[in-house]
Amino acid sequence: MFDFHKDKKRYFEIQYKTAINSIIPFLSETSFENKKVLEVGCGEAGILKAFAEKKAECLGVELNNNRVILAKEFLKSEKFCHKIRFISDDIYNQFSSSGYKDFFDIIILKDVIEHIPNQQQLLILLEKIIKPSGKIFIAFPDWFSPFAGHQQMVRNKFFSRLPFYHLLPRPIYKSILKLAGQKPHIINELLEIKTSGISMRKFEIFAKKSNLKTWRKKIYFVPPIYKFKFGLHEMESPVFFSSIPFVKEFFGLSCYYILTK
Repeated sequence: MFDFHKDKKRYFEIQYKTAINSIIPFLSETSFENKKVLEVGCGEAGILKAFAEKKAECLGVELNNNRVILAKEFLKSEKFCHKIRFISDDIYNQFSSSGYKDFFDIIILKDVIEHIPNQQQLLILLEKIIKPSGKIFIAFPDWFSPFAGHQQMVRNKFFSRLPFYHLLPRPIYKSILKLAGQKPHIINELLEIKTSGISMRKFEIFAKKSNLKTWRKKIYFVPPIYKFKFGLHEMESPVFFSSIPFVKEFFGLSCYYILTK
């Protein structure tokens, strides 16, 4: 596990800077003032801090209540902290009612959808709660990319940096994780990601079935967040690779989408 995953305050700042430098410009909005912004899986709310600074009304949904507690701690000294509120719950429990129909201007899922099972159901829900003029920002590592198995979670220096082995058959993958000395809860979490991991191709099929269309898309060979994690400059996937079906999925460490109704 990399140091920035252990240092929650640093990771909060990384998410904030990524939102300022890449997510907000990617949305191409002229103003966020009074816009209703929802982030699903907000963690410590670094991304929402960036939107609150721009006077948006923010709501973060996060299953892990300990992360919500940290978010409130990190934000308490900010003058705009009243612009952000939190719900520690499952998104389906909160937004399935008709009271949220056409409610949000912007919905954000940054490196979250690959952790959620039944993505088709999720996108159907998002289509219901986004305004007709709204935008849904979704970023995730394509399942066929080198580190989409979230190898960084592995507490073993070699296996945390080994690419592509998450694509091996499930029994072999599980055996490797045991060989790497991982505890059962880590193995179970990585196997859950193997089940719910999503490719660009599958994502686009799910979006179309949910009556959502791709308004903008970008595939990164070096994602923007790597500037703050590793000191690397962002780089889009080479046109040659990104234009070839299936092949492009191996050369995109992250993909950014904006969906609209």
